[in-house]
Amino acid sequence: MLRHFSSDLRRHVLVNGRYISPETLRVARIGNLPEGYNLADVLQASKANLSPLEQILPDKNHITLRFFNEDLAKRFCLAKSNAHMMDSAYESPVELVSAKTVAYCGLGASRKVKLTAASPLTKETTLAALSQFGDPTVTDIRLYDGSAFIDFADVNTAIKAVSSPEIEGLVDAKFVYCETSRQLRVPSFVSRASEMRHDGRRTVILSHIKNVDRVEEAVWSVVESKTSDRVLDSQLVAEQKVMVISFATAAFAAEFKEKLKPKGLKVKVHLVKSHMYKDQVSAIGMGASRTLQILGGGSQDLAQFNQFGPVLQTVQNDDVIEITYKSFWDSMNALLKLESGNHGVTGFDGASISFPKTSPVTVAPPRLPPSSEPSPSLEGLMFVAKAESLIAEALQSEA
Repeated sequence: MLRHFSSDLRRHVLVNGRYISPETLRVARIGNLPEGYNLADVLQASKANLSPLEQILPDKNHITLRFFNEDLAKRFCLAKSNAHMMDSAYESPVELVSAKTVAYCGLGASRKVKLTAASPLTKETTLAALSQFGDPTVTDIRLYDGSAFIDFADVNTAIKAVSSPEIEGLVDAKFVYCETSRQLRVPSFVSRASEMRHDGRRTVILSHIKNVDRVEEAVWSVVESKTSDRVLDSQLVAEQKVMVISFATAAFAAEFKEKLKPKGLKVKVHLVKSHMYKDQVSAIGMGASRTLQILGGGSQDLAQFNQFGPVLQTVQNDDVIEITYKSFWDSMNALLKLESGNHGVTGFDGASISFPKTSPVTVAPPRLPPSSEPSPSLEGLMFVAKAESLIAEALQSEA
């Protein structure tokens, strides 16, 4: 049976126009399981544990898997070659994944966490620590070197645990995300072979820029728009006539270089090897974006949104506002702070906010004064520092 969605969500989807329905076939089912089956064994045998999952719901004779998007669910259901896959099929459509959940995943959240404390942990102390979160379902607990590695069945429970200020009954205890590369199945737009062929060169440095405005315009024209999810972050230093662009994949960076040639800009283009931001690329596949969509804000001061980081552009059509940040991380940070009330933005209380392909959440009343100091994301600030370092290296090599 399908859920009844709020009028705000239906209206958001209608006005947005970027997707047809607030529902998606992102839920799969492993059925015909024997009585007393082992959850961890079935997840491993079916290879469900290799995909990013929002939620795992075990039942008497089947397991329901809620993926982050339809593509991941489809790839799982089509993998029929595994002999241990007793039965799999799509369930009914469900609501798109929450923008809040996606934003947390864009900042590194996962179902797998590591619990540490002042004293070595045991199975008993670990279970006692978990009990403060309502006896959550876990698919696996492993103890190693005094720490506990826990696979929650629900990523939102993991988020709650990591966000908890203290753990009852333990001294100096904390949860941290502990994702493994095998669980970070990349979206379909990422080709591992292509990434290897391009040697992981995902960062582009443009130097010797003569006309800053013209180059900046050409950059966003080549990647199609300032809202392009191909770009994770960028840094333009007009005084040094240099621009650094971080792409989601090396293939995107290589394509950008080729398409920039016909523009006749006469700039030097360097491709630099950098690690893949797997959490962020995976989150883009879930629906994360540098662009926030706000419904119901009215005619307010949009400059307020710069408190979360530099904004590249704002577009308002009727009562839908699109705010595109320079940094992917600043966009995630902005949504989470707006939803939690940890902000100083006025005039948007109760407005609906989301990424273009996620289920919206509500902007909470501000707990901070309007004149609050800017609070960009830590990761966005780290990118700026990294960009400045790359610029210095590039200019030194050209000297």
